[in-house]
Amino acid sequence: MRLRPRLLPTLMILALGCASSPGPVSAPGSFSALEAEIVDRLNALRSREGLSALQPNAEATEVAREHSNAMASGKRAFGHDEFFKRVSHLAPRNPAENVFWSLRQSGLAEQVVQAWFDSPPHRKNMLGNHGALGIGAAKVGEGKLYVTGIFIR
Repeated sequence: MRLRPRLLPTLMILALGCASSPGPVSAPGSFSALEAEIVDRLNALRSREGLSALQPNAEATEVAREHSNAMASGKRAFGHDEFFKRVSHLAPRNPAENVFWSLRQSGLAEQVVQAWFDSPPHRKNMLGNHGALGIGAAKVGEGKLYVTGIFIR
């Protein structure tokens, strides 16, 4: 995978103003393969940049999954509302969060990492001085996929 800076996908920009009626949200744990692939791609990117790998953190993963599910179900707006409240029990130093949504069904892990890489604030989080992360995904029916990445030190 070759990452290069470019404009954010229109889909992510449009996401801020879109509303939809939520359908069933995928069950927790059903995206473990996708979540693992995102972690692998993030760590490959960090390795190419001369940075150490981020270790998956079970508590941060659960928080990320809960946030993705809340966005997918419509209980929380797409974005970072209440981020510090969500991660306060993790006692992180310098925590960071990336969120993403897509209607596309293929190449999702690459799409997530590429979109975050293309956005300077999200790229900063991915390449920041963190030691652990949690990735959580949730899907509304056969439609939108939501992904949250929580980066902690």
